[in-house]
Amino acid sequence: WLAVEVSAVVDRQDVERAWERAALLRRAGLQALAVAAGHRWTQGAEQVAERKGVILQKDGQIKFVEQALGTAKRNST
Repeated sequence: WLAVEVSAVVDRQDVERAWERAALLRRAGLQALAVAAGHRWTQGAEQVAERKGVILQKDGQIKFVEQALGTAKRNST
């Protein structure tokens, strides 16, 4: 599953919301990745996304997929 937060400008709160929603899905026993998507993202969003393992997406760019997969794997066991 993907827990996606969409905003024109992705900030750290958007990243946190995506992470929290993915965590809820994982607690329910589902495999879930957190994604925050928009036209651009802030530096704060990028820092939090990398630390928490949330995928960032903008204009065809995608970041932190490996971190997100690692987070999902750690939390599914």
